[in-house]
Amino acid sequence: MYKLILFIMNRNVFLLALSFLLMPFMTWGQSLPAYIHGTVTHASSGAPISGAMVLIQADSMGFFGGYTAVVITNSNGVYADTVNGPANGTGIHASTADSCNGITLIQNFTYALGAVNNFTADFAICANT
Repeated sequence: MYKLILFIMNRNVFLLALSFLLMPFMTWGQSLPAYIHGTVTHASSGAPISGAMVLIQADSMGFFGGYTAVVITNSNGVYADTVNGPANGTGIHASTADSCNGITLIQNFTYALGAVNNFTADFAICANT
C-alpha cells in the first residue's frame, strides 16, 4: 500500500512539474484582441457626427464563428470596438451608411496573429443633419 501511495504522489509531482514546463508553450500562438476605432465626420464641413452607427464584423473566428457589433459614435464622432480572439487571417470590416447617397462605406482589414492589430477606419459621410 505504501508503494502505491508513493507511486501516485510521484506521478502527481511529475505531472505538476511537466505542466509548469509546458505552460509557456500553451500560451504561444493564442490570438490577441483586435482594436478598431475611428471617426465619422460630415463630408463637406468636417464636423464630427455624433450618434452615427458603425457596423463592425469579423468573417470567421475559428471555432467561435463570426463577430458582429454595432457601435455608436460619441459627441466627438469617435467610435471604438474590440474583437476578441480572432483567427489568423480573419477579415475585419467596419462600415457605415451614407444617408445622402444611399450607399454603404466599407473599410476592410486583415488580422495578423502575433502582430499589433490596431485598425483605424475613418468615414466622411454626407449626413442629413
